[in-house]
Amino acid sequence: MDIVSAALGGGLSLKSGTSMATPHVAGLAAVEAQKLAQGGAFTAADLRVAVLAKALGISALSRLDVGRGKIMHA
Repeated sequence: MDIVSAALGGGLSLKSGTSMATPHVAGLAAVEAQKLAQGGAFTAADLRVAVLAKALGISALSRLDVGRGKIMHA
């Protein structure tokens, strides 16, 4: 919800919905996959657990992971 996006005609606006959230979660999944790969082979289930852990706030996110965003799980 309330993801800052470029507005038509210039400026910024707040947008919500899966079309806005999906790129953020995909980016998080890519970062987590890279971290898992450093430890060797991993499965899709390993990646799912890592992403859900972040979404549920089980481990802290650094500013490098999220910038000014926040991954939430409904």
